[in-house]
Amino acid sequence: MKAESFETLRPRDPAGGVGTLVPDPAEATAAPLLAAPVIREMSDADRARWDEFVTASPAATFFHRAAWRNVIDEAFGHRTVFLYAEREGRIVGVLPLARQKSVLFGDALISLPFCVYGGV
Repeated sequence: MKAESFETLRPRDPAGGVGTLVPDPAEATAAPLLAAPVIREMSDADRARWDEFVTASPAATFFHRAAWRNVIDEAFGHRTVFLYAEREGRIVGVLPLARQKSVLFGDALISLPFCVYGGV
């Protein structure tokens, strides 16, 4: 018997005979389709919306705030690229990146260098 995604094993007959895979209608209609997010680079006009999303996210830290971009630029001299995902006019994810050049690792975009972890 082959297992397929969004299908569950249910008995073929009420007496509990041999099982078969049949689509579960509850699973097929449970989640509505969402529009794909649009990826944008944060501009000065987006800073307040960015911080609003970060403040509301329990996984975020102060390293994710828009002002941290200035710290990375000024203190470390790294060029930054702060990206966000937007769906229907709302920010749904952020990914702060910094360009870091290293003899050992080469030239790369790193999510929050010298900080805790990447995007939320």
